[in-house]
Amino acid sequence: MVLEPPPTGTLIPPPISQYPRGSVGAFFRFAWDVLFNLGRARMQCLGITLTSKGGVFKKRKYKLDNKAVLLEAKALHREMAEALAMGDKTTLGRVCVKNLNLSVGAGIERRAGSRRYAWELVRYNGWRNNPRIVTQMIAPATAEAGSPLVRQVVVRIDSRQRRLEYVKSERGWRLREESTREVDAVENVVLVNMVDPRTWKTSEWRILGIVGNTTPEQWAAEQESLKAIEEEELRKFKL
Repeated sequence: MVLEPPPTGTLIPPPISQYPRGSVGAFFRFAWDVLFNLGRARMQCLGITLTSKGGVFKKRKYKLDNKAVLLEAKALHREMAEALAMGDKTTLGRVCVKNLNLSVGAGIERRAGSRRYAWELVRYNGWRNNPRIVTQMIAPATAEAGSPLVRQVVVRIDSRQRRLEYVKSERGWRLREESTREVDAVENVVLVNMVDPRTWKTSEWRILGIVGNTTPEQWAAEQESLKAIEEEELRKFKL
């Protein structure tokens, strides 16, 4: 699947081999940003779960069900890949958020009518920490009091996949043997759902996107953009 840039404000840690190599300072600044953002996200999630208690001696009404999220990520990842290959827009509309559904739907429309595709999961690679949650955050959807909370979880999935192509012939659809190939892919699946802070009930998980790791260049550019926005806001109130 096509990898998109990470969502704004989300730092998805790349392998250490992809950290800045130009200078020691740049390397450790990026490493600090990675650790700081992971720590901040964990504290944010902990704060939300503690808020759900409603009292010091009460039980938490909202918990981070990470094991269930991993199972959901595997199921949605497989459903999306199969539906995308087959051009199943109904399934894509169920498992993807609206913007992603529109994007992949447009790609399906551009396909040649004389070809069909299929996708199969061969196996998950490795035997430890796969899939695994690489980062997650919870934040209010708006600045209004009582606003629903948005939970975003990034799950890294390392898998071997089989991709097949069929062509239309006089005898019907025929598998192109030469097109069949297996590839190893490491994908960051971004899941989102909504949390009602009054009842702590949650909506169903959906896929926001399949994204790449955050590169040092992307993170630096995002920080510059954020700085420019903050400076513009300050100018509005400057006497």
